[in-house]
This record gives sequence, structure tokens and C-alpha cells, in this order.
Amino acid sequence: MLLLWCVGIAILAEETGEAGQVERSFDRSNKVTALDKHCKTESGRKLFGSKEKLQKTMLLTCLSVLWAMKDDVGIPEQEAIEGIRIAVRMVQSVDRAALQDWSTSSPVAKGTFRKLPDKIGHVNMATQLEAAAFYATIAGEGNISSDVVAQYERCTGEIASVVDADCLGESLSISLPLFAVSTLPLNVVNLLTV
Repeated sequence: MLLLWCVGIAILAEETGEAGQVERSFDRSNKVTALDKHCKTESGRKLFGSKEKLQKTMLLTCLSVLWAMKDDVGIPEQEAIEGIRIAVRMVQSVDRAALQDWSTSSPVAKGTFRKLPDKIGHVNMATQLEAAAFYATIAGEGNISSDVVAQYERCTGEIASVVDADCLGESLSISLPLFAVSTLPLNVVNLLTV
């Protein structure tokens, strides 16, 4: 979990402008493409400064998410959820092509990415919702496994009891656009009326 907190701090540092104000451009228009010139800080360059560094960061982030979803490691539910949200934020800041390259870059990356859908269904619903958003962000619209879509639909069906009300908007703003292509239209309409 420590790695996810460090990645979160690095992303925050990359998003912070000279006046200390958070700039939202890092995760939208200045997506990380594993080129050193996109990173403003030394920590950003260490995590994202080359294709190899980005792929290593992606692998370690994915492994950290898998770790957060393990039942027997003693990670409190809220800490696991926050860690996965940081991981989602990190993969949102990565260029789509770089994400696709990572998931097929090596046998280890392929195997790690393939483990995500299997593990998502074995955690509590709040963690499932965040983990599904992480998986979907890497997989991309239209490439989400049907099992993960079904789990996401179950979670959103019980959204009021699953997600902390303070984080509901953030969680849905990330996951709904990714799953809207794959989920049943009626489920999206029902969710929007909650």
C-alpha cells in the first residue's frame, strides 16, 4: 500500500503548479506517455520518465491493487479503497496507448492484468466498485470482461449502501463512462435516478 501512497504524492506533485494550486491538466491534456519532458518533478521522472519506468510503475501499481484486494493481509477496507482510488488516478494520467502497451508488454504484465477480473469478485462491494474502475481504466471502453461488467452492475444496484456518500460522485464519474458501453442501458438509467 505504501507504493500507492507514494504514487499518489508524485501525481499530486505533478498536478501542482508553481503557485501551489492543483492543476487538472496533468491527467487530461498532459497524459504521461513515458517521456521525460512531461514530468515536472524528480519523483515523476522516476515513476514515468521512460517507457520502462512507466511499465514498471504500472506493474507495481497493479500488484498493489491485487494486494489491497487480498482478505488475509490485514488491510482495512477504507485504506484498500483509498489505495485503489489512487491507482485509478494514476492510470487515468497515463496515455491510452501506453496502457495498452503495458498490459501486453511482458508475460508478467499479462498475467498480472489477467488476475484482476478474478480477484474483483472476492472482496466487499465497495472495494469491488473501485477495483472494477481500476480494471476498466486499463482495459478501456468496450474491452471489459463480462464478469466484471456483471459485478459492476451488482455493485451499482446497491450503490447507496456500497459507496461513502462523500466519494460517490468521484467514483461514478470515473467508472460510469467506462462501463456505460458494456452495461445494460436500463441499469445506467436506474443508477442515475438514485
